Amino acid sequence: MIPVSEGELPIFERSRGTGRAGEHIYCGHKTSSTNGQLDVDSNANCSGPDASPTEKVFWPVGSAPRGTYEFYASRYSACSATTTPAFTLRVFEGEAVVRTINGTMPEGGETEHYTHVY
Repeated sequence: MIPVSEGELPIFERSRGTGRAGEHIYCGHKTSSTNGQLDVDSNANCSGPDASPTEKVFWPVGSAPRGTYEFYASRYSACSATTTPAFTLRVFEGEAVVRTINGTMPEGGETEHYTHVY
């Protein structure tokens, strides 16, 4: 059996220049009013096994609003995994990767919060 863990990739949209929190895109709110979408939710409810789980939030080409986006990785549940998983976060603008963040998930928690200005 492949050990499974379930993670989340929450995204917060923030209005440019105001600092106000915007919508939170995650497994409980998969599509925002600006059409940001959680497209892939690996191992949801520990339903793996997907030994290399992927979470993907995106906006259709040309529709992402300008502003600041806050994101982080969260280990929602260890499920059957006994090791602490590594993670890679990638920010794309179109087809280009403009930022890559690698790390190890904190036990039962979430990573620091990162921001990206688009």
